[in-house]
Amino acid sequence: MTSSWASLLPRTDFQFGVEGDDSRVGSTRNGSSGGTLSANSNEKSSSLQSLGATFIPVAIYATCCLLFLLLLSPEMRSRLCSSDNAHPATPILPNGWFNWVIPFFKIPDTFILNHSSLDGFFFLRYLRVLRNIFLVGICITWPILFAVHITGHNGVNQLDILTIGNIKDPRRMWAHVVVAWLFFGFVLFTISRECIYYVGIRQAFLSSPHYAKRLSSRTLLVTSIPERYLDEARIRKLYGDAVKRVWIPRTAKALIKLVEERDQTALRLEKAEITLIKKANMARKKQLKIQPPTTSSSAEPCAAPSNSSIRTETDSEQPRSSGPRVEITENDNTQNENGQDQGFKSNLTQVSQTDTHDLLEKAAEDPEYVHPYGLNPDLPDVRGSVAAQWIPVTVRPHHRPLHNFFRRVDTIRWCRKRLKELNLEIFKLRRQVRRGDGTTLPAAFIEFDTQESAQAAHQIVAHHRPLQLAPRILGVRPDEVVWSSLRMRWWERIIRRFLIMGLVTVAIIFWSIPSAFIGIISNIKFLSSLPFLTWIKLLPGAVTGFLQGFLPAIALSFWMSLVPAMLRFCGIRAGIPSMVLVELFTQEVYFAFQIVQVFLITTLTSAASATVMTIIKEPLKTPDLLAENLPKASNFLPVVYPRPVPGHWRH
Repeated sequence: MTSSWASLLPRTDFQFGVEGDDSRVGSTRNGSSGGTLSANSNEKSSSLQSLGATFIPVAIYATCCLLFLLLLSPEMRSRLCSSDNAHPATPILPNGWFNWVIPFFKIPDTFILNHSSLDGFFFLRYLRVLRNIFLVGICITWPILFAVHITGHNGVNQLDILTIGNIKDPRRMWAHVVVAWLFFGFVLFTISRECIYYVGIRQAFLSSPHYAKRLSSRTLLVTSIPERYLDEARIRKLYGDAVKRVWIPRTAKALIKLVEERDQTALRLEKAEITLIKKANMARKKQLKIQPPTTSSSAEPCAAPSNSSIRTETDSEQPRSSGPRVEITENDNTQNENGQDQGFKSNLTQVSQTDTHDLLEKAAEDPEYVHPYGLNPDLPDVRGSVAAQWIPVTVRPHHRPLHNFFRRVDTIRWCRKRLKELNLEIFKLRRQVRRGDGTTLPAAFIEFDTQESAQAAHQIVAHHRPLQLAPRILGVRPDEVVWSSLRMRWWERIIRRFLIMGLVTVAIIFWSIPSAFIGIISNIKFLSSLPFLTWIKLLPGAVTGFLQGFLPAIALSFWMSLVPAMLRFCGIRAGIPSMVLVELFTQEVYFAFQIVQVFLITTLTSAASATVMTIIKEPLKTPDLLAENLPKASNFLPVVYPRPVPGHWRH
């Protein structure tokens, strides 16, 4: 029987161990492929060109930032003013380009904690922890893994010899296991240590007398309150005698619109004032270059103060307090608008004679007296007169309101007049809302007599139904409250949260399309194989290295920088009542974005684009092809360099 089997083998030409010729055999049975890391095709790699094309512009930008830091830091230190706070001022660092480096890093943590906020202190400590993890990771991984990868002898070149794809012997993978145990053990130890340190510092800060005296530390914000509990007496009965005061917010849509319009008008006025100052200063500098100031007086202005330019400033609330004040009545303003400006001229003359009396006395006593700002000492102290000395009224900031049929109006005068009207309307509406005419929000701010009572009220379950009288937030300041979220009921908050999470999931999916396109850009070989992009082969090596290394990293960084603003908007629309919780929501979801877009999508598309044509021809070899190209696609050096290096010097 044995001989019969032996006689059959030569006739069938059956050979063991050569199933690699069969295209139906997968990577799990193909012994020659080396498991998940197959032999490389020994093609040329452009990783070194990509890194060089990325590193050169980043190095130039980082050098410029460093030079600006070294040149401007002494000048900025000389301009520091003495602080008026009760805390001692920050110690002045030594002068020189590099003398401040060592004293700066020797500043103790206790000094930063006493002179900064708790968030600022922990942010600096967070940066320090990342630095320590980075340095320890370098000391652990580089000496071991680089030596193992370089001596892998798998036939790759350039920077690919530093990757795991250069390892031919599978037994060398034990080095990665040991290094992973050491490095991740250190990371877990650091995280545990920092968590314990954070809890200790937070408890010490919350129990400190400085924090306990703050009103926000004893005030509890309760949301989603049922209608029957929207009464101060019921809330006091619910939380006991420890309640000191209760605020149930009320609002009105008309009041919200007026406040928003006032903020926009104030911002427009600020921008117009700054624009006017810049224009007047530029005109003054040009005039001083033409006519340098003498020892007795400055140069003459380039334009005389016109009546129209002076009239634009008569609506200001009061003249500056540097001299005696002269009241300008509304009758004078009306006369100015009708063209009868004789009364205003007399007022202006009176202001000019009274406000500049001290300056004229100084000029008479000292013939070499020069105005501190290079102006004439007899200049009247009226708002707008300084700008009118140098620029005509036609250059002043202006706009064309819609309700004024697009007729041109002076922006500064219009904004000041509009702010007076808005302040009066807001005052009247607020008085009506305080009388109870507005809409009562399902929320309340409850102040307790002690911090311990506030902490106890924050932890107890005040209602037998879920999501009633919740969420509760303690220690929130008014500028941290998302006031639009306080009006939401518990059911609306749940619906919004589900809709926002569904929107974020869809955004992660569709956000991967541009990210995948960016990953494809990093593979020049695949792009040049397309019929309409064959001209890429004719480009120089430096240009292709720039396109393959620097351009995708910058594009991906810019594309991902748009995500946090979108996530903050989603967090506010989801009904989160505090900006602190909105930031936590943004960080949690942004982490999922980073994992999917930056790591998975970019790596997989970069590896798949290199073998897409081969995969189409031979689909059964997809695992082997991805195992061959994924290690080369995991070279993140061109992606890492453009972000932290210049950002470190810029900040």
